[in-house]
Amino acid sequence: MRLWYLHRAVPWTPLVGCLLGALAMSALTHRWPAAAGLGMPCVALLCAAAAGLVHDEPAAAVAAVTPRAGWAAGSRSSTALLPLVVSLGLLVTLPARLHPDRGGMALVGTATVLIALGAATLAAAEQRPRPGGAVAAGVILLGLSPLPVGALLDVPELFPLGTFPDGLRTFWIVTAAVGLAACLVPVLRPSRVRRRTAPARRPARRRPGR
Repeated sequence: MRLWYLHRAVPWTPLVGCLLGALAMSALTHRWPAAAGLGMPCVALLCAAAAGLVHDEPAAAVAAVTPRAGWAAGSRSSTALLPLVVSLGLLVTLPARLHPDRGGMALVGTATVLIALGAATLAAAEQRPRPGGAVAAGVILLGLSPLPVGALLDVPELFPLGTFPDGLRTFWIVTAAVGLAACLVPVLRPSRVRRRTAPARRPARRRPGR
């Protein structure tokens, strides 16, 4: 039942497209190590964009009041395990000469996927139809914007090619925690959506003469 639902409910074409893009960027990084400064962030952000697409529901307001709304949301969220596994696999297996801090790369892959999934989960809880496009675009733009800024202003990079400083490691830990908390909000407060979507009861009309 769950697999049947996920096969029809999740937008697999753009999701798989993002993952294939991440695979292509990883291959390019292995082929041209000089491009690792751009290729490695793109791998993490494309996998995060794929996770942000799992809650694309065209009829969000209708689906939110169905008896299995919580089951459907949980099933969709479980699909984000695929982008997470792909992200970790591509980032952790980078050659040591490109990035020796494998623990830091695993943290980046986990944090980016969780923050994208959390944003999509909150948008779906607010009954916004198909929020994945906006979430995916926002994650990629926000993730890549520090690259030119860092080159111009000499500020710390979010995706350093080397050992992660303690401050940057703390930033990614906080990002992962915020994303995980956002994913759990609909689970901890399931009645919020039902209250927003429950139809208002109209007072019964009194018949004339009564």
